[in-house]
Amino acid sequence: MGNSPQALPAPDNGIEGFGVAYVGHVFVEAGVAFEFMVQPPSSTGAPGQVVRRSYEDLDLLSAAMSARYQRVPSCPRAPFFTMDNAWVGDQGRAIEAYLRCLLALEPWPRTNALRRFLSIAVPPGPANGPESVGPALVCRQRVPVSCIAIALSFADPLAVMHCCAKVCKTFHAASLDPRCWPRLHFRTHCAEKSIDSLCTLLLRACGGLEALTLDLVFQRENLGVALPSGLFLPRLRRLDLRLGDAESTAFACELLGCVESAVLRDVTLSAVFTPSLLQALCMTLIAAEGKVTQLSLVISPCRRRPDGAQLDASTVLGIQEIVEAVPLVQSLAISIDEASRGSSRFMEGFLPPFVDIPGQQPLLANLMALESLQSLQFDFLSDDVIACLATMDERVFHVRSARFSGCKRRLEDPDEALVRLLSKMGPELQEFAFLVDQEFGMRAFSQGLLHQRLGGLPSVWSGHENLRSLELNWNAFDDEGIASIVEACPQLEVMLLDRAEYWTDAAVMHLVEGLPALRRLRIRSSTMLSDRALDVLQQSTQQFRLLEIEPSYTMSTYMLDQLRAKLTRGSTNLPEIFPGSFTAMLLLGDVGAQSGFEAQGPGQPCSELKVLKPEHEEEGSSLSIAGGTPLSWFGRRDSRLYIGR
Repeated sequence: MGNSPQALPAPDNGIEGFGVAYVGHVFVEAGVAFEFMVQPPSSTGAPGQVVRRSYEDLDLLSAAMSARYQRVPSCPRAPFFTMDNAWVGDQGRAIEAYLRCLLALEPWPRTNALRRFLSIAVPPGPANGPESVGPALVCRQRVPVSCIAIALSFADPLAVMHCCAKVCKTFHAASLDPRCWPRLHFRTHCAEKSIDSLCTLLLRACGGLEALTLDLVFQRENLGVALPSGLFLPRLRRLDLRLGDAESTAFACELLGCVESAVLRDVTLSAVFTPSLLQALCMTLIAAEGKVTQLSLVISPCRRRPDGAQLDASTVLGIQEIVEAVPLVQSLAISIDEASRGSSRFMEGFLPPFVDIPGQQPLLANLMALESLQSLQFDFLSDDVIACLATMDERVFHVRSARFSGCKRRLEDPDEALVRLLSKMGPELQEFAFLVDQEFGMRAFSQGLLHQRLGGLPSVWSGHENLRSLELNWNAFDDEGIASIVEACPQLEVMLLDRAEYWTDAAVMHLVEGLPALRRLRIRSSTMLSDRALDVLQQSTQQFRLLEIEPSYTMSTYMLDQLRAKLTRGSTNLPEIFPGSFTAMLLLGDVGAQSGFEAQGPGQPCSELKVLKPEHEEEGSSLSIAGGTPLSWFGRRDSRLYIGR
């Protein structure tokens, strides 16, 4: 029943809606066109207008309304050929009766197809609002409606709507009071069934709404609902939009036009980017007076073209305008959906006069002009992006956290890209990640291939003494390369290296002896690693929180069991990690759902040994899961509603 159209709602005879009347017809080259007088409600004061529609327009309207509602009166069909004025007049009056039936369902047209047919721009809300009510009488004390609304804001939203709102008129008014809805989180996979109720709730709660999260997907194409006039969000602080299709994107464009909040600080947008959506978001950020501090742009692949995220030059220019509208941003993410990590992605290069050399992509280089930027995630690395960094000075990117990724198809030499990125990072860098994603279709061919060997690079790692977290999945260092990292970055707490084919036992010794603050370590399989490396780790178990080891054939199961037992016994002597440190989530992210020492009960071990499978087996399992469902995140979801402080 989740994909079935809505049943016919009971018409509300107490609402004065739009009227329609057949006034005549004319014969045109394509056949016959009917003329209708559309009369707005008297409360609006707007004059009536005459619209001319053909049978083709009527067929589009009938298809949209039949898709949305379960039982709609049949629409008059176009004849094969006729020139009889009397018969055509009867057809016009039959179409008038059909339109009146539709207006009985929607006195104030909300469906986009009906609005376009009647030439109604944006439908205002009904003029008759709720009647004013007085305060509630509790223990002979009068409690204002605003106090009841604040109390209801801490309750479950479904209980508020289904139970509390039915107590009395005062509670009903409190359930729709803006103070009852400081936050709104709505998620549905069939938006056409509940979007009208959502718009009604937004219209009542918009005055006090501070945080809004919408996760929308329409089941049917070419369906849309217009927002009512009067919807205005002046106090919004956080906005999170996750849009699964073109219909929800069109809805979000209208919603962004209603956001004019000078206190907006956190914006997240996950969608298939279109020029209209980027322009609407840019205008919203301009209305925030450039004070947004957190901005996340997540590009999702299109369901009708799931081959990856390919951004043309106009889309990249739209992203560039958005970045220019937030000069005070501190956390910026231009990323892709996690489910599409193995798909192709790239940003199209610019042509002069935007760049000197045709084909270059200067977006990442332009981000270095943001003086307040502290955290950056950029998932569209390519040779065109790296080339724009060549002419820039060294150590000019003063961020604390930098996470870069790209697909191998667009990066000819990932090792050179790593060197170029590190040379631009300033001494404030504390977290660095460089991930190269292999396309799904190429993973089977690259299995077992050795990557280029990297030795010591002291000039690259120098100047990064404050580095606390390092994550690399493509670059393969040998013992000398590990030694140079340890010498230049002695404060490392998290070290996740997915290429260890050139490691020997000496590399593990360098890590344990040179990094006393190391808490999380990942060691992949290497033919030159043996039980001696496990013995070195066993002697230093008191410093680790999480060890991830992919055993090689020279490692024994006995030594792995000994290491696991030693980690469990030594967990009570672990040095303290302050919960407010930036590495707390990194250290505990894979241990469990909860993080911090508060999540551990008495007697439970805080250290863990995680035995990893070979990398191609892990990728194969994740690929098999993604193969049965769409790559995007909006596959199966239930309708949910959240509110609260």
